[in-house]
Amino acid sequence: MSKKCGLKLSEYCRRQAIHGEVKAIPVLTQEEIDYFHLLKTYCTNFNRITNLIRKKDPGLTEEIRLLVEKLTRLQQRIL
Repeated sequence: MSKKCGLKLSEYCRRQAIHGEVKAIPVLTQEEIDYFHLLKTYCTNFNRITNLIRKKDPGLTEEIRLLVEKLTRLQQRIL
């Protein structure tokens, strides 16, 4: 199990003893890391657009905020 978590056995045992669990985070390929950075850039840009048009079109602002929330949840699932 320690190999799945990317940890040495001693570090795995230490974290298991301290926290009671160790999350296995899969190793991401370079392509997956690039996609993650792209999603982060999209979130940042959508937030900037929302800030620019906040008072002009509240409906569009809400739609953009929902999109940013979806992208954020996707990022959290990746990690």
